[in-house]
Amino acid sequence: MKPLSFVALAVVTASCVTTPPPPKMSTEEAFAPATVAPVDASQSRAALGPPKEWARQYRRDIDCEREARALSKFHGRDVAWTYLKPCITRGLFTQLELLCGYWEEELKTKPEAPSLIAQVLAARGGHLGVDLPVLQKERIPVFELPSALKQPNAFKGRYVVFVGKIAETRNKKGNLEMVLLEQSLGSDTQYVMGTRAYGSTSSSSGKGAMAWRSSGVMGSGSASGSYSSGSQSVSGDMERRVTEVFEDTGQEIIARLKAADPFLVADKNLVFLVRFDGALIGDTSNLSEGEEPVRTALVTLVSYHEL
Repeated sequence: MKPLSFVALAVVTASCVTTPPPPKMSTEEAFAPATVAPVDASQSRAALGPPKEWARQYRRDIDCEREARALSKFHGRDVAWTYLKPCITRGLFTQLELLCGYWEEELKTKPEAPSLIAQVLAARGGHLGVDLPVLQKERIPVFELPSALKQPNAFKGRYVVFVGKIAETRNKKGNLEMVLLEQSLGSDTQYVMGTRAYGSTSSSSGKGAMAWRSSGVMGSGSASGSYSSGSQSVSGDMERRVTEVFEDTGQEIIARLKAADPFLVADKNLVFLVRFDGALIGDTSNLSEGEEPVRTALVTLVSYHEL
C-alpha cells in the first residue's frame, strides 16, 4: 500500500507545477517593424540593369527624373545620379527646375554636371536670359558671357555658357582655335491670313467695232476688238505668327580646342559651354569719353550642344 500512495503523491505534485509566463513585451517592441534581412547593394543595383537601358523604359523626361530620384531612397544619391544622367544625355530633357530643386548638390560638385546643364539649356531652346537666373538662384556655378567680360579676373577659370556659331577655324602657332560669334534670341513677327477667309470676285467683258474713211494717207478701213477685266478681294481673320530667330550681338569669342572635331558645323546655332580664360582688350587710344573698349573673350571649349 505504501508504494502506491507515493506514486499518487508524485503525480499530484507534478500536476501542480506550472510553466512560468513569458516576459512582458514593451509597447515599442510590439509595434516595431519586422526585421528585414540586409540586401547586398551590388546585387540590388545589378537588378536595375545598365543605366542607359534603364532610362529607355521612360518615354517622358519628367518620369525618368522622378524614378531616378526614387532610387536614392534605396541605393543612395550616387547611384541615383548615375541613372539620372542618361535621362539627360538621350536628349529632349527640359526639367531644369526639377534638377535645380532636388539635384542641387550634384550640379555643384559633379565634374560632368556643367555639360549636362548646357545640354538641358539647349533642349529648352537656348533661352539663356530666362534659364540662367534659375541656376544663379541656386548658386550653381555656370555663368553668362557678358558678366565674365566685365570682370575677367573674377571669372577666370569659371564655366560660361552662350549661344553662338562658328565663323572661322584656324591653326595658330600649332594650336587649333575657333572664332565664334555670340548670338542673342530675338523674334520675327508676321501676319498671315487665317483659316477662315472669305471674299468675292467680279469681272466684265465687251467687244466693239469701228470704220473710217479718209482722203489722206490713211485711206479707209475698219477695226474690231474685245476686252475683259476682273477683280478679286479676300478678307478674313489675320493670325499673328512669331518666329524665334538668333541675331549676332557683335561679340567675338576665340575658343581653344583640344583636338579637331568633324562634327562642329559652321553657321549653325549651338549652345557652347566653355571655360573662361580671360579677355583681350582692344585699342583704347581713340575712345570717346564713356566709351567701352572692344573686348574679345578668350575661352577653352568644353562641350557644345545643338538647339
